[in-house]
This record gives sequence, structure tokens and C-alpha cells, in this order.
Amino acid sequence: MQSIRFTMLREGEPSMALVCPAVIEHEFRFLQEEAQEHLFVVILDCRNRAIGRHLVAKGTQTACMVSVRDIARAVLLAGGVRCLLVHNHPSGASEPSEGDLELTRTIAKGLELLELELLDHLILGDECFSFAEAGLLK
Repeated sequence: MQSIRFTMLREGEPSMALVCPAVIEHEFRFLQEEAQEHLFVVILDCRNRAIGRHLVAKGTQTACMVSVRDIARAVLLAGGVRCLLVHNHPSGASEPSEGDLELTRTIAKGLELLELELLDHLILGDECFSFAEAGLLK
């Protein structure tokens, strides 16, 4: 059986409501220096407070393979009800690719079947692109 690791916020640690792309961009700024794509899930409680984060996948310079199952497992094991996805584009391009668009739609639909909600998917390149702000999620 494969184990899963995620970083939980400590009891008593101030909790951030990570629904603002600027806050998330700041927290994941380190991804802009990576030479490979990394996809993280930020796990949220019912009040949109971050309760953990998990590196779901590490890919190549141009792609990152991920499944709905991997994301749902991390959210469920942490006791979350909502989540955000964050991944980088090492090329610096912030606009989503066709693959990013399709993956995001698939993940949102899959999570919805489990009564989990994808609030946003952020792409970090030279700038930050938010699927929610662009109206690409619900």
C-alpha cells in the first residue's frame, strides 16, 4: 500500500483563508524557480481555511501526470471539503494549455461526485493565472 504525505498546519497556528490568488502565489513562489512542473493540492476546510497541502505530482519541463484519485485521496485523508490546485509552468507562460483546461474540468467533475469542491486552479509562470478569476470554473 502506498503512503501519502501532506503538510498539515499545526494546532494554534494562524490559518489563512487561501481563496485569494495573490496569497497563494506568495505561498508557492518557490515553484517559479523549478525546472519541472509540480502540481500541489491545497486542502481547505468548510470555512476555506488551509488545513494542509500535498505535492500530487512532479513532471517534466512541459507536462505533469495527475489523476482525480490522487487529489481526492489527499483531500479526504486530511479531512478537507474543498481544495485548490497550484502548478507551475517552467517556461514562464501563465496561460493554461488545452491539457490544463481539460485536466481542470475532469478534476472538478470527479471531485464533485465525491462532494468535494475545486475552488480554483492557479498556474504560476512569470505571472499568476487563476481559473476562477477567468470564469473557467463553474
